[in-house]
Amino acid sequence: LLESLRENLVAKYIKYLPVRESGLVAGIVLGYQKDIGQEMYSMMVTSGTIHIAVASGYNVMLLGGTIMALCFWFMRRKWASLFSVGIMILYALLAGGEPPVIRAVIMATAVFWAAVLGRKSISWWILLLTGWVMILIEPLAIVDVSFQLSMAASVGLMIVEPWLRQLIEKKDTKLGQYLGESGVLSSMATMIMTMPIIWWHFGRMSWIGILSNILILPLVPILMITGGLMQVLPSIFSWPSYVIAHWMVKVIMFFGS
Repeated sequence: LLESLRENLVAKYIKYLPVRESGLVAGIVLGYQKDIGQEMYSMMVTSGTIHIAVASGYNVMLLGGTIMALCFWFMRRKWASLFSVGIMILYALLAGGEPPVIRAVIMATAVFWAAVLGRKSISWWILLLTGWVMILIEPLAIVDVSFQLSMAASVGLMIVEPWLRQLIEKKDTKLGQYLGESGVLSSMATMIMTMPIIWWHFGRMSWIGILSNILILPLVPILMITGGLMQVLPSIFSWPSYVIAHWMVKVIMFFGS
């Protein structure tokens, strides 16, 4: 039933967007990679942007945070947290139950309920616990590429990025703040941790991916929103989705050529 629903959602992107753009939007919003195509997939690997074409923890946290913010207007924190977790679980199932999504749902659930109980959540500890639980349930996850990339990217964002920002701010406070807020440090930290894994599995890695990610990553949450709204009002939101996705395709093709 969920697979059929997922196919129907993807069909709407195919109907209203060109081939490459529809495949990219389906990948970013739903983690659906079948329509990306081998050539486009290869260019995404070369340009260091392959991680945007999978439903990731970022997608889950963005969705859960948005739902919770809206629920605060109608219900208490406990029920808002419970409803948000339910929506994230449904999204994880629609996204195919990929390791990054499952990891993010477990982490988000822990963070949300820590807030309900009044406990301070420690992100790196929750990440470690989540990884341990996932491997305990499915030992083969440890050799799964998406699981490895997801955990490595999370370590980059939680540990490496703050360390880089602190290091730069010691010499130039304004530069450190600018690089942190512009997303440069997050891209660098993510790539530092994921590039060895990409090299090991795909036999290549690209330093130019830092620049390509800077040009693409700020637009990912906007495309998630417009792509999601396309399911409700496709005639209105297909145009902004196309503009953003087309820009991403051009950047990927330029750096992946």
